[in-house]
Amino acid sequence: MVLDWVRTFLEIERFPFLMSSVFGNLISEWLLAIVSFFLLLMTFRILQKVILTRLERIAEHTKTTLDDVFIHIVRTLRPQFYIFLAFYVSVTLLQLPENVTQFLQAVLFIVIIYQLIGAVQIFIDYIGARHIKPNVEHSEAVDVLKLISKIVLWSIGILLILSNLGVNITSLIAGLGIGGIAVALAVQNILGDLLSSFAIYFDKPFQLGDFIIVGDKMGVVKHIGVKTTRIQALQGEELVIPNQQLTSSQIQNFKKMEKRRVPFKINLSLDTPLGKAKQFPKDVEAFLQKMDDIVFDRAHLLSIGQYALEYEIVYYVMGGDYTKYMDIQQDINWHILQILEKDKISLAIPARYIRMQNVNKK
Repeated sequence: MVLDWVRTFLEIERFPFLMSSVFGNLISEWLLAIVSFFLLLMTFRILQKVILTRLERIAEHTKTTLDDVFIHIVRTLRPQFYIFLAFYVSVTLLQLPENVTQFLQAVLFIVIIYQLIGAVQIFIDYIGARHIKPNVEHSEAVDVLKLISKIVLWSIGILLILSNLGVNITSLIAGLGIGGIAVALAVQNILGDLLSSFAIYFDKPFQLGDFIIVGDKMGVVKHIGVKTTRIQALQGEELVIPNQQLTSSQIQNFKKMEKRRVPFKINLSLDTPLGKAKQFPKDVEAFLQKMDDIVFDRAHLLSIGQYALEYEIVYYVMGGDYTKYMDIQQDINWHILQILEKDKISLAIPARYIRMQNVNKK
């Protein structure tokens, strides 16, 4: 229809040589295809520049970086892409053999899939970068997620291309499924640690710098990897713990502690005078109320034992810093020693009293 309109408009019959046939198409049709190719090429190039200019102007007035992603995607449209696209549209004006047409359609499908995968990969990198910046300690897990996403993306793209080429992908997918199960069984420990690293990344039970206790192991988290997490123990050595073990164990995280409840007991001698025994918890409360970074809870005579007057004192340390807690507890101990020295009160010493009686005495 387009060719008939062009012949009528240009009155091609006035130029007999244009009616000559070359490779099954008139010379006029070849000329029209060539002109269309160059016009489309210039149109695509101008359109790309116009879109880029508009997007860049929009990006200058926005705080989000998402528009930069679209700019990057538009810039990835290389000249090779729209050269082939212009070529494909132009040759559709010609009468070509069926096998050539099918070949060009297959190549066009491959080129479009390639461009789409490239665009999605840019989005994946963008999302990954946004998660890595605030979570540097999980950068390895994010990189692995990006890699897996890209592998899945390319696998889908290849399957689509094969399906478009007429390949039966049903049996191929079934074979890949069986092979995937076999591989998963062979590397199940590695996959377990890998999935555990994702669980740590998404759930965030601890982060770099957190002081944690796992079973009988304790220390500061120094590195969170894809397979293992490294903890620096209090003695200075480095503990390497598989991620799977971490996710299956109970973890105590002291970094997230907002305040620490500290109960402790003091045993005074049974010989302590009643007045001093009553005054002791009041004196303890008085100096605890004056201390910074703690909240006093209570001080009571808990029980009268066989060997001692047992007092229980409870207070809260604000924050989870263990060193700070120990410094405060040390200051409290010094104050208690001062009270004991001032009031001449003795600590209880477990002892057994034996009463001797002379049975022969009359």
